[in-house]
Amino acid sequence: MKKNLFVLFFLLLFIGCTIISIKPVKSVSVVGTPYVLSSFYSDGKFVLNILALDQDSNPVDLNSSNVKIIIDSVVEYGGNVLKNLAVKISDFQQIKLEYGDMGLAMLFDGSGSMSSSDPNWLRKDAAIKMIEYLETERANSMVGIFDFAVGYDTAYYFRVLQDFVKVGTNKNALISALDSLQNSGATPLYDAMALGCRKLEKDIDNSVYKRVLMTLTDGGDNDSYLLNSTARSVLSEAKSRDVSLINIAFGEYAYTPDLMMLADSTDGIFVKAQEAKDLENLFLQLGIGTKGTINKVIAQFVDTIPGYYSTIFGRVQIYKGLLPTLNVVETNFVMGVFSYKGKLED
Repeated sequence: MKKNLFVLFFLLLFIGCTIISIKPVKSVSVVGTPYVLSSFYSDGKFVLNILALDQDSNPVDLNSSNVKIIIDSVVEYGGNVLKNLAVKISDFQQIKLEYGDMGLAMLFDGSGSMSSSDPNWLRKDAAIKMIEYLETERANSMVGIFDFAVGYDTAYYFRVLQDFVKVGTNKNALISALDSLQNSGATPLYDAMALGCRKLEKDIDNSVYKRVLMTLTDGGDNDSYLLNSTARSVLSEAKSRDVSLINIAFGEYAYTPDLMMLADSTDGIFVKAQEAKDLENLFLQLGIGTKGTINKVIAQFVDTIPGYYSTIFGRVQIYKGLLPTLNVVETNFVMGVFSYKGKLED
């Protein structure tokens, strides 16, 4: 009897400590648009980047035991609706974006296709939202604004719109620089990313700041003839210069495999924005994420894999304590199953 009481005492003590150690989650969101992996049609794997916040709007670390992915329905291409499709979490990663003060290069695709993918310049509003957040929450970080494109009469593989300045005292200069963004010409994506890494090494002291290159593009590289850069050479540049890559694939035609590989290989993050209207919230989420952790969840359909051009409606649930049915925070998501754009280099 005494032994049982002894075991019970320590069990209650353990439960009490566990409850105390659980950091409350007030809200949860999916960062960007969920996306399928290249193997989706054979193994049903897809990715959700999840941002959980506490009551003070600070990121919360999650793990596979307190995250659940629920699929409410799948609408197939012909209109048929599937219900009760089971999914499981096959991998869980915590992407730690909190580096202290950052040296952040915001690099924008300025090629001609951006005039159709973002005709209302919503990427400017998105960047402003992130700059304003960093001004209040990460004021000592250094931020610069850059873009890239190659036109018939102008070639700027890496153009400085606003050199690195402390965001807390130079918000207006950074915002003004966004008015110089243009839409013209081809896409020297890899050359621009390589030059961005070199610029960060030259101007940002990595003993004081964490070097981060954040690139937004709506397509793939088609004009990196200045340096003849490839995805693999960009990876070498980033690693040798201690740069983490945040890559934003915007729209349906961005070369996601290369961008994902580059982010994953440099302790960065790959995110997807399906439409221009999604950018503002995405940039704000990334800004908040730089204060802590964004949780990358790879989920997998267990039995039935939705077909091409299906639309998936689901939920993310976060369990906050030992009584999950009474302590759940959730958010909805929608994911389209499209072709996997781009080709990863050997």
